[in-house]
Amino acid sequence: MATTTRPRRNRRSKARRGIEVPDLQTQLEELFDSVWQAEAGWRFDDRIDLALKHARRSG
Repeated sequence: MATTTRPRRNRRSKARRGIEVPDLQTQLEELFDSVWQAEAGWRFDDRIDLALKHARRSG
């Protein structure tokens, strides 16, 4: 039984001409910004949950 092998595609070949891919430093900074924004949202949600829990105990 013969197996067919598919040629490996270069990931960069999918990039369109004229579109500039950001360098690794920029990509890393964007990743950090996304993580920090998500963590800030989680901390805000935690504060809301804590305030609601405190309000239920008081009232």
